Amino acid sequence: MRDEERPPPHRRARWILGGVILASLLGALQVFVLGPNLREARIHGLESGAIRSLRRLSLVQSLYRERHPEVRYGSVSELIQAGLLTPAEAQPEGYQLELRRGPDPHFCWAAIATPHTGSLARRHFATDVSGVIHYREQPYVFRPEGSLDLPLRPLTPDG
Repeated sequence: MRDEERPPPHRRARWILGGVILASLLGALQVFVLGPNLREARIHGLESGAIRSLRRLSLVQSLYRERHPEVRYGSVSELIQAGLLTPAEAQPEGYQLELRRGPDPHFCWAAIATPHTGSLARRHFATDVSGVIHYREQPYVFRPEGSLDLPLRPLTPDG
C-alpha cells in the first residue's frame, strides 16, 4: 500500500481505540447479562451430577444385592471392587458422597451428597434403600443406626 492511500496515524489510532472500547463494552455486557445465567447453569450441572451419582448408587446396590445375597448391600469400596461403581461416580464434582449401612446390612443403607465447602452447589441430596432421591437446603445427618434424619422432601421432575 502506498503512503498516500494509508489513513493518517490519528485515524488509525481512533479505529483501534474504538475497537478496544467496543470489545470492552461487549465484555461488560456479557458479565452483567450472561454472568448470573452461567452461574445458575454451573450450579445446576453440579447438582445434576450429585443426583446422577445417587441414582447410580441405588442401581448398583440392587445389582450387588443380587450377586452377594449373604451381604445384600455393599460399601462404596466394595461396590468399586466389584466393578459396579467407578471412583468418579463415588465422588461427583463439587460434592462429598457418603454411604452408610445399617447395623444389619441385609436390610438398610442410606447415602447423602453434601456440597463441598466453597462449592457453588447449594442443595443437599439423599437416598436410601427405597431409591427415592430427596433434597433440602440444610445438611442431612445420619442417625446412629445408619438411617437418615427424616422427613425428606422428594425430588420432583421440576426439581
